[in-house]
Amino acid sequence: MNGRERHILGLLWQLVWPVLFYEAATELSRLILVRIWPDAGQKETALLSLGLAAVWTALLLGWFYRGLQKQETEAETVHPAVFWSLLSGIGSCLLLNHMMMFLPGYADHVRTANQGLDSPSLLLQILCTGLAVPLAEELVFRGLGFWRLRREVSFRAAALASAIWFGLAHATLLQMTYACLTGLLLALLMERTCSLTSAWLFHAGANVSALCLTALGAPDRLLGKPVWILAAAAAGGLLLVWSFQHILENKNAFPNKTREVERT
Repeated sequence: MNGRERHILGLLWQLVWPVLFYEAATELSRLILVRIWPDAGQKETALLSLGLAAVWTALLLGWFYRGLQKQETEAETVHPAVFWSLLSGIGSCLLLNHMMMFLPGYADHVRTANQGLDSPSLLLQILCTGLAVPLAEELVFRGLGFWRLRREVSFRAAALASAIWFGLAHATLLQMTYACLTGLLLALLMERTCSLTSAWLFHAGANVSALCLTALGAPDRLLGKPVWILAAAAAGGLLLVWSFQHILENKNAFPNKTREVERT
């Protein structure tokens, strides 16, 4: 194995090991909850184990990520763009979710998703899948995925690799498509802000918006009404573009851009 092959394998390992850690934390959390709460339903246990795993992952990988940041003085200058990141996440949710309604199989996807979310309370859903899970996933896929790849390869290569990997981590084809597109937006956001906080706010805004829309029954009500679907998607698109316009005005460059590898 030559040096180039070892380098490529090293880059791939940077993408893989945080996901393996997250999956192991999820399985361990499930086993612990089943042991201490044997009477709980499967849905409650699944959501709680996911939330608990996200907290563990955020704490442990967050500590590791901070250690990596301290090794590079450039990483100290960040621009979170808190307000615009949150708004862009909401806009992305409205745009992508409503455009997905035109894809085959969306109705079955909605029914399956609702069955998995209608038992736990909305507050618990927001705490787990709206806040904790986005933080853990941003550490895994942007902080320890895109962020580290970006120091070795071009933006396009790092963004595409991390977005595809993010998509493959989801269960269904619709979820993979949604996650891959969202991953590209998140990579661009982190490129311009150099802030994991921005990525988390975007992700949290998108997830919480999706949970609220589902709780209100919006997907079921809009199915079969293309005009309203397009109007909602257009509103989300405008919000996304408007928010990203403010974020992209930030002239901050990503650290070590001069180290881009042309072969990628």
